[in-house]
Amino acid sequence: MIAINKARGVAFECAIRYGLWLLQSLGIDNKKANRSYCPELFAVLDQHLDTKYEKSKYILAIYGRWFPWLYLLDSAWAKANSTTLFSFESPLNAYSMAAWNAYLMYCQPYDNIFDLIKQQYLDAVNRLSENYEGSDEKPASRLIDHIVLFILRDKIQPSSPIINALYKTANLKIRLHIISFMGRLLNKSVIETAMQFWEFRVNECNKLNDWNELAKFGYWVNTEGLPKEWMFKQATFVLEKTRTILPSHRVVETLVDLCPDYPQETFNIFRLIVENK
Repeated sequence: MIAINKARGVAFECAIRYGLWLLQSLGIDNKKANRSYCPELFAVLDQHLDTKYEKSKYILAIYGRWFPWLYLLDSAWAKANSTTLFSFESPLNAYSMAAWNAYLMYCQPYDNIFDLIKQQYLDAVNRLSENYEGSDEKPASRLIDHIVLFILRDKIQPSSPIINALYKTANLKIRLHIISFMGRLLNKSVIETAMQFWEFRVNECNKLNDWNELAKFGYWVNTEGLPKEWMFKQATFVLEKTRTILPSHRVVETLVDLCPDYPQETFNIFRLIVENK
């Protein structure tokens, strides 16, 4: 998708790496970094960001791939050009999609970058396809992963426009992925936030009288620090409403470990699993 193995793409990435090397070599504080210490690099960046000059969407993808580091090199430049780079309005759509997809596929979700391009995340959510397949290799899946991480960091609240838009467009595959991916990320530091989000989704499912998106609660059950009473209550609720809990092997393994300390609770869960087969 990105022109890493093409000569122009490699050269462009080398130019950005040169700027980062220069930043480190000169000992410039990240907060004070700007284009003045490397004007030759930013002259190239300015020139190739203009699609009247640069006709290759693959070069624009390099901007997306390296956007967090371009922000590091000059946050003011990144802020001033983020809308141009990630503008999904025609006729720039193809260029922006190349940059945006590369950003999602190759960049970790950084809080400062989210603050800068929050609107672009919302725009991307509004474009989520109903044909979402849930492949880890697809930008749509990476978009959901980013959002889940920002939820756990309290950067995105359940009442936010992004979440509202997400659940207006999200099909069942997306909703299941949100629950399963959040469960795989759980640790002691984010349990409270995750539990609040779970309760939010349970309430919404109750309003819709549809609880299928909760079926992958099995990814949550063996999380260290998750209150056991709460976990048993939610697992019971999921089994009663959806007649399944996935992945079942993880649930069974966890119940076996918990059985000596919680015999009645584990028996109840086992009974529901067997009865629903």
